[in-house]
Amino acid sequence: MSSEPIQIRLAGIFTTSRGGRTIPEVELGSRKGRTLLKLLVVNRGHLVSTDRIVEALWAATPSHVDENIAALVSRLRHVLARDYIQGSRGGYVFRTGGGCRIAIDD
Repeated sequence: MSSEPIQIRLAGIFTTSRGGRTIPEVELGSRKGRTLLKLLVVNRGHLVSTDRIVEALWAATPSHVDENIAALVSRLRHVLARDYIQGSRGGYVFRTGGGCRIAIDD
């Protein structure tokens, strides 16, 4: 993981920062990518199933859904650090630690 601390703010305006610098939304990816990050962070430490991710991101299941989700996760891993988001056959888990702080209040 990066040596610079990551902070994800869930209260108020959703923001992500590294080393005190706000990471622009465009770096996190599309609206779907940001929504996926929020979903994983809110459920941190717990597996979020692929079905739940599809339900949160799409009105209808797209073809190649696993590849679509993997692309979103890849973008987030590139920006945050690979170790924060872990995948398994059934879904993904956001793991805190290693300098990651989740702020849930103002």
